[in-house]
Amino acid sequence: MPPQEFLHRDLVLFIAEYIRSVEQLEVLILTSAAVPTEWSIEAVYETVKTNRASIAQRLKDLTSSGLLVEVAGDPVCYRFQPRTERQRQLVADLANAYKRASVRVIETIYSPATASLREFARAFRLKPDQPDK
Repeated sequence: MPPQEFLHRDLVLFIAEYIRSVEQLEVLILTSAAVPTEWSIEAVYETVKTNRASIAQRLKDLTSSGLLVEVAGDPVCYRFQPRTERQRQLVADLANAYKRASVRVIETIYSPATASLREFARAFRLKPDQPDK
């Protein structure tokens, strides 16, 4: 199957909205692969091997975006628990695409077109305290 078939339109939009870096992608794929495992910052670091502070930020970002939940404890852990079944499916599609066409996925993350989509989507996002018109 050609690489572009792994990156369907909805997946490109998902990347634009949720993924800012390869590190964030790898953290998301790791946490989604072993559901319902809870991941500490240290456990993610032991697999991803980048930077603990950066991993902590990626986990918080993915929690804020509704893909992970924070599990209270010592240490604090994170679990893959997307808000919708559609998000769950798109993460599975993304993991598959990254396995089969990693260069194409990385190009999509850092593409100027993806950055433009991200800005466009951000411009139309309603703030929680903003009334509907």
